[in-house]
Amino acid sequence: MIDQSNVRLPMFQELRAQPGAWAILILIFLALLLLPFGRAFNLPLGLLAIVGLYFLVTKPRWVWGKDPLRWGLLFLLALWLPQWWSLLNAVEPAAATRTLILTPLYGLVLIAVVHAAEQIKSQAVVLYLVLAVALLWSFDGIIQFLFEANLLGYPYNGSQITGMFYPNRSLGIVLAHLLPLIFEAVRRLMLQQRGWLLLLLPIFVAIVLSGTRYAMFVSLLAIGIYTLYLFWLYRWSWRWLLGLFAGGLLVVAATLIVSEQTRERVFMLQHLTSLDREGMDQAFANRGTVWWGAWQVAKDDWQLGVGPRGYDQAVVDRGYLDYSFTHPHFFGLEVLVSTGLAGLVLYLSFYLLWLRYLSRSRNGPVGMAVMLTVCLLYTSPSPRDRQ
Repeated sequence: MIDQSNVRLPMFQELRAQPGAWAILILIFLALLLLPFGRAFNLPLGLLAIVGLYFLVTKPRWVWGKDPLRWGLLFLLALWLPQWWSLLNAVEPAAATRTLILTPLYGLVLIAVVHAAEQIKSQAVVLYLVLAVALLWSFDGIIQFLFEANLLGYPYNGSQITGMFYPNRSLGIVLAHLLPLIFEAVRRLMLQQRGWLLLLLPIFVAIVLSGTRYAMFVSLLAIGIYTLYLFWLYRWSWRWLLGLFAGGLLVVAATLIVSEQTRERVFMLQHLTSLDREGMDQAFANRGTVWWGAWQVAKDDWQLGVGPRGYDQAVVDRGYLDYSFTHPHFFGLEVLVSTGLAGLVLYLSFYLLWLRYLSRSRNGPVGMAVMLTVCLLYTSPSPRDRQ
């Protein structure tokens, strides 16, 4: 049995003596809050990158001495290095160069975030910030469904709630990828009062009403793995598991009953039984064709790839598709198309090594939440998905 006595609601007064950590936490909150508004979230991310650069220059031993940072930066390096050789064959050199310049900034952001979360109290605050923003997005989306407009006046399109992400349909996708961190925040709150579990209801409702079938698939994956992990770790009663499963089914069923459009989109998943490209297209909004086109481009340039952001132009110019998609909607395939076979092998190697490290970390459910989030972000359809 795992000792949970050290997990408590954060004592904010303990952080008052750490203005630097507070500043980082505020920037993290702003980055999350501004995520739906296009490039606006780049401002807090840029400031976080500057903070991370400061720590990299002034505390290099601390940066490379922290296992999570070292492995995270090596993993990012495995994504970044192949982008250099892909420039030799880039279909869109300007876009590829921008990606090459921006990619290292995420490593600097990681340094700043880890520095703020090094203390268990700060770590808890980061989790609660994610939960708070997810609840704001969810309630906003539900309001949009009920009243035909969200808090900012964005209209309901009649089939999928978009909330603050309007006109993009990314709400469900983003919430689904954040679910492991949301689960961990709720788990910590439940140590004080089990009624906090109800906070998950509006988030699940928003994911279903978003009508994004990939979001629902990713959600089921996150729920299944994280829940089973907790039951194995804490030896909870299987009645709890069955109760949670039944409660989740009731929430989904009720939401589908209320929204006919969402119900029709979910029922399209039955076409997966055909196990062909046409069935994939019908079930996942033309994903079968998009993946087929990406595979053809990857075969053409398997040595160097077509460079970051080169897929949408290459797949149309070469006649594989009649219409353009900004990316292949699957991260591993995107790496293959962008940087070739060598880039994919390097990415997978360090990805597995990082997951191996995370799986062995002694951070309990927090480590599991982080690992599962990484899995969802870097193996499932890209969180930039708009369908």
